[in-house]
Amino acid sequence: MNEKPLTQWKSKISLNAIISVFATISKSALLVPVTASVSQLKWLHFEQKAHILEEMDTFDRSSRGPLGALELLIRVNLRAPAASIGAVIILLALAIDPFTQQILEFPVRTIPTSLGNGGAGVQAAFDVSNVYNWSAGVDTGTYFPA
Repeated sequence: MNEKPLTQWKSKISLNAIISVFATISKSALLVPVTASVSQLKWLHFEQKAHILEEMDTFDRSSRGPLGALELLIRVNLRAPAASIGAVIILLALAIDPFTQQILEFPVRTIPTSLGNGGAGVQAAFDVSNVYNWSAGVDTGTYFPA
């Protein structure tokens, strides 16, 4: 569709919807291995050294979404650098959807036609002598629309 008018798009599914589907598939393809890796890094973190049990729950929540990933960054931080990188990736994935909306651009263009210039009429003056007193006509029952 590059440099073509949107009217040439013949599908019943809009171009925005198709891009949104591809972006969702891409985001899922990115996050599935990252969250699985963070879950695996939990076991490696506990294998290396004894840690408080609450950190296991923190790792678990981090593999389930951005709020847990933020919690992992705050609580565990540099004690598990690889897991922290995974948490940052999970948080950055939140930005995929808004930036996907910016992919398409619909610029306004002037297109010459064989019909001449387009325009719209403008009222320059208003004649007050033809204004009907609506309330008086309704109150007296004399209003008869033409």
